[in-house]
Amino acid sequence: MATWRPARIPADLARDMILNGWDEEPISGIDSESDISDVEDPDYCPPGHVRPSGNQPAPAEQDQSDTEESSESSEEEMDIVSNRMSRKGSYWAELPPTQAKTPSHNLLRSRSGPAPGFSTVSPIDAWKLFITDSILEEVLRCTNMEGRKVATNRGKEWKKLSKEELMAFIGLTILAGSEKNWDVPIRVLFGSPLHNPMYKATMSIGRFEDIRRLLRFDDKRTRASRLETDHMTAFRYIWDLFLVNCRQKFIPSDCVTVDEQLVPFRGRTKFLQYMPSKPAKYGIKIFWVCDARTPYAIDGIVYTGRQPGEEVQKNLGENTVLDWKVPRTYQPTSLKQWGCGVTKAANQQQERSTEGQQKRKRCQMCPRNKDRKATNCCWKCSTPVCNGHSQKQIVCDNCTK
Repeated sequence: MATWRPARIPADLARDMILNGWDEEPISGIDSESDISDVEDPDYCPPGHVRPSGNQPAPAEQDQSDTEESSESSEEEMDIVSNRMSRKGSYWAELPPTQAKTPSHNLLRSRSGPAPGFSTVSPIDAWKLFITDSILEEVLRCTNMEGRKVATNRGKEWKKLSKEELMAFIGLTILAGSEKNWDVPIRVLFGSPLHNPMYKATMSIGRFEDIRRLLRFDDKRTRASRLETDHMTAFRYIWDLFLVNCRQKFIPSDCVTVDEQLVPFRGRTKFLQYMPSKPAKYGIKIFWVCDARTPYAIDGIVYTGRQPGEEVQKNLGENTVLDWKVPRTYQPTSLKQWGCGVTKAANQQQERSTEGQQKRKRCQMCPRNKDRKATNCCWKCSTPVCNGHSQKQIVCDNCTK
């Protein structure tokens, strides 16, 4: 049902009607919608609408302000996206990714923490977990071998080094480091009454210097051949045994972190590193894989520089992480300054996951609109074909003609 609306007439016609009388022209003859448009009358407001006040902006101005606000918000979003985008194409999101089903190879089958069967009561028990008898026996064998060789050349007799004497030598070395006496001459430590009398009471100064001078960690007779492929061959075997103990004595959590450490050292070695950003400046650089929840070192790699016959390496930290033989369950979650390698690591991990799967190609005999995929190929021309265009011998229709 239409709503009645009063007729609207121009002001001139209304004045003439008042002056001349109402009977000369009926009001019903006038168009109910009036000859004046709503756009020309600024005071007209349609029914059901609210007249805008003086402080409220006009619709056109409001639309323009909305457009400006939307453009500003879009610019801000673009700035945020550009700031979170790395040079390698990785996007660092503000929120963590949505939780999904954990792959079977990433499920932890055991609880993280100390491995079962190993307990420590005193510091010496913790020492024996990592410096085992096999390591001490190898050091004793190599040291006694070198001692007998040097003593024979000088016409003297070498006193065999025992395990207890080796442990005493290691204990005095640790004691000197704990007392910050690493720069004090040995004769002052053993002879001066101002220093700890434990040094002189443990062994003589001559025996201490002989052990320190002849201490060996490998067979020196075969070292020359091993140096051709490894700069760290003089300590490689002992280092590998130590890392095996580190991996066996602790079960890591689902998150591990990778970082580097500069061990202060100014001795003679081919792989001495100079890092001005570190407090020690000079030393041996070690890459460590540590548990992200506990400060425990799972595995480590000593950076020995470019090995004989190798080319110059680029992206050292990134390649070290990618080439690390870490179990698939332990995914590196923190790369610190090597964050640029996240994209490459993710791509390589995806390539490894799809390794061994045959890539499906499109059938060359099917029309384009069917878009069939096929894993079979013709044995003559190696053309990918589907089951509909191949025979039992996997021969395409062109080759059968």
